Amino acid sequence: MNLSLRNPFEADYPEGIDFTIANLATCCVFNYPGTLLAVGTTSGDCGIWDLLTKSCVRTLKKHTNSITSLSWTKNPKCLLSGSFDKSVILWDISGRTEVILAQKTFEEPVLVAQVHPKDEYKCVVCVYLKLPRFVDLKRNEVFPLAIPSLDESKIDKKNGKQFFMTAIFDSVGKLIFVS
Repeated sequence: MNLSLRNPFEADYPEGIDFTIANLATCCVFNYPGTLLAVGTTSGDCGIWDLLTKSCVRTLKKHTNSITSLSWTKNPKCLLSGSFDKSVILWDISGRTEVILAQKTFEEPVLVAQVHPKDEYKCVVCVYLKLPRFVDLKRNEVFPLAIPSLDESKIDKKNGKQFFMTAIFDSVGKLIFVS
C-alpha cells in the first residue's frame, strides 16, 4: 500500500471497548503466548483475563495491599506477583483453582518482582529503600545484589530516595540489569 495515499484519519487502533475492569489497575502483563492478561489492582486482587473468550478466568486474592508488579514464567501456568503488603507470591493457575507455590515476605514494600526466565522459583525483587534482592523461593533464601560502590548504608532513608526502581533478568537469566 502506498503510504502517501493513506487516509491520515484512519484509525490503527480498536474502535470499540469489549470489556472493562472494575477496580483501578496498577499493572498488567501478557503471558508469552499472548492469550492471557494478568491485571493487578489497588485492592490487592489480580485478575487473569482470557483474551480469546474476553472473560476473567481467575481472580487471585491473597495480597492485602496494592499489587505493584506481575511477571509470567515462560511456561504460562505460573505468575509471580509483588505488592505493597511486602510480599511476593508465586501462583500456579493451571488447575481448576489457583495454588500458591511459594510466598516470601520482606521488611519493606515490594516495588518490582520479576521471575527468572529458566527457573520459576527464582526471582529478582526490588524493595523500598533496599538494594535489589535475588530470591530463591524454593529454598527460602534471599541474597542482596552486590553493586560496586554502593551499599544500603548509603541510601538516603530520611528523604525516602530510592536508588533502584527496577531490576530485570536478561533473556537467559545470567545477568540482572538494575536502574
